[in-house]
Amino acid sequence: MAAFPCASDLDWYEPTFRRQLVGHYSQLDTVREATRENNGSVQGLAALAHRLPLDPAVRYSIVHDIEKLSGRLENMDILHGQIIDYIQKVGMIPPAEAAIALTTRYGTYKFCKACGLPMRSFKEAMVAVPN
Repeated sequence: MAAFPCASDLDWYEPTFRRQLVGHYSQLDTVREATRENNGSVQGLAALAHRLPLDPAVRYSIVHDIEKLSGRLENMDILHGQIIDYIQKVGMIPPAEAAIALTTRYGTYKFCKACGLPMRSFKEAMVAVPN
């Protein structure tokens, strides 16, 4: 069978397989929405690059936005682990080497690594979270 399902691979389209992917696709929608919200939060927090009077209302607003962003990131971490679980269940996990090669190409990864920011190991990041 090919690396990706084709119309000729009828086993890929059996009801059991489709049911397993339903959760996967619904979680991807949730991740996309959280990513949109995070992008908006990051743009708003860019205001911290400017001198601001830090009265109590401003401090509360900053802390509130950071906590919302942090909560979404923690939730996305769980969702990504559950997505890995779905992909494992249907036997479509790429080899670890391929996943690492792809990830290390991204600018965000390169930036975090260059700045010495804390990152989870690839081994830890590849662990599925049971659904």
